[in-house]
Amino acid sequence: MAGEDHDAQWRRWREASGDPQVDITEHAAMSEENRYELEQALSARSRHAAEDSAE
Repeated sequence: MAGEDHDAQWRRWREASGDPQVDITEHAAMSEENRYELEQALSARSRHAAEDSAE
């Protein structure tokens, strides 16, 4: 993939990757949780789920 197709794919990826950050920030604010700790917990759960599914 190159040129305009490549650039379009990167734009879609950047747009999609931004949404979870907003969601985490909003959830942390509403639940009065530490945003960093919440994100770390979600990352850990995600890693463990990926490891479990690989078995």
